[in-house]
Amino acid sequence: MSKNASIAVFLCYTLLPASLFAQTETTDAERSAVLATIDAFFVALASSNRIGLENTTFPGSMFVASTVDASGLITNSTRTRRDFIASLSDGRASRLERYWNPIVNVRDGVAHFWAPYDFHVDGDFTHCGIDSFQLIRSEGRWKIGSSAYTVQRQNCEPSPLGPVD
Repeated sequence: MSKNASIAVFLCYTLLPASLFAQTETTDAERSAVLATIDAFFVALASSNRIGLENTTFPGSMFVASTVDASGLITNSTRTRRDFIASLSDGRASRLERYWNPIVNVRDGVAHFWAPYDFHVDGDFTHCGIDSFQLIRSEGRWKIGSSAYTVQRQNCEPSPLGPVD
């Protein structure tokens, strides 16, 4: 192979993939729209509002919880949108989920939200973890298409949001 051909092949393998997978900058408006959906989801969760939960999630969405026990064993569980909403809209408990320092990436009709969180039931801390939501734009609105989150019951760092009142 000639020197010029080798350089051309090298450039194709190094520069082309970078340009294909380069991320576009997420605008403030896109970020705000994604966060508005996440916030609406957590407001619906706190008030056990089935309609609000349905309005912020996409039909067919899945929710995966990855739980770490005291020995470090990780177990995963999945729930369909229907089961997830049914479990959170029963009205039996007051739930509060708070997140901070979210990372939001948007490209065309797909967005990703990643943030640490803490979770409280009836005012008592139950666990912390990382929320990862994948959102899709549907009819001009962002909706949660899937979620994977960790559930950590021990060794949680204190929330920068302070204690729950």
